[in-house]
Amino acid sequence: MPVPATSSSSSSALLLAALTRSESIKETRRCYSLLSSTSKNSTIISSSSHYETSAKQRHARSFFSFSFSNSSDNDDGDDEKSGEPSKAAKELIIVRHGETDWNKEKLIQGGQTDVELNSVGKDQAEKTGKAILEYLLLKGEKEEGGEEQKNQEREMRYNIKIYSSPLLRTVETAHIISEKLSSLPQQQQKSKSSSIPIIKSNAIQEWDLDSLEGLNVEQATAQYPNSWNILKEWYNPYVSEELISVPIEDNGESMEDVRMRIESYLENIVYGGKDTTDDAIIIVTHGAVLGQLLRHIVISQHDDDDGSATADISIDGGTSENNDEQQQQQNQYHRPQNACITRITICPNTWKWTIIDWANADHFI
Repeated sequence: MPVPATSSSSSSALLLAALTRSESIKETRRCYSLLSSTSKNSTIISSSSHYETSAKQRHARSFFSFSFSNSSDNDDGDDEKSGEPSKAAKELIIVRHGETDWNKEKLIQGGQTDVELNSVGKDQAEKTGKAILEYLLLKGEKEEGGEEQKNQEREMRYNIKIYSSPLLRTVETAHIISEKLSSLPQQQQKSKSSSIPIIKSNAIQEWDLDSLEGLNVEQATAQYPNSWNILKEWYNPYVSEELISVPIEDNGESMEDVRMRIESYLENIVYGGKDTTDDAIIIVTHGAVLGQLLRHIVISQHDDDDGSATADISIDGGTSENNDEQQQQQNQYHRPQNACITRITICPNTWKWTIIDWANADHFI
């Protein structure tokens, strides 16, 4: 699908439309690049300049705000830029796909590799769907104050949206979750179909690893040592700034490419959607996408007043004066395993991203 080659600001809507129809991750990347150059001031566009300047406008705050009883943002103030009342934060439930044979064999998967779930991965997805269902039912009871009511008799308020990477392993995971959630009372009333529709987007597709895909660690280390040194930091939020903009050989993405597209897409869901705050939004994606999402949240909440990041250490430690504190924070955000569940909130108008629960796999215990 050809992408419009234009720098005119009036073409932003056309570029957004092209983005939704793009058939490959490379076309998606080009769309974001063009959008960044034509609409730097738009809230749904991410660019390096937007990322740096927005940091200056964030309030000083603690590293993370954890809450397991209430995931809503309680910021009732006005938006700094527009003067409009702040909107409630919107929760996103983000799931990594279930296991594939390539995961089991420890082969490198990326945005070009389309591998289906194996039997273990399907079972993981079933358990993840059940865990999300139980979470939504419990959350609904707390919000409705209806613990005395039976779940099957109470009308659920959720308008569930499921977004997925277009790769087989994520689509299969999303469909299994969708079937589990279709048992919610309101979903049965709304639709005659057996499952909730899946909205697919290349913007949440796996990191395009090009030359590394299909290799094991030993092969990657020997054949592409520079690219492997980048990839091995995939879930390190404190990765060196020298590495984040270096693309994977031969025509792969950089970490920053991945961060920019996932940030833009999720903010667009929150900022540009017509959904109510009661929506259950589920994102089914990949490990490296979760890694870059973590890096985005860490940096966005750990900026200096001048917008520069204070954290710059490797996953194995570093020389920063705050190394012990940073390593302690690092250890809280462990490697996301297959079919784990992460919950975050994004608050419109304030640019505040908050981790509620990171890479939870308790449903496998």
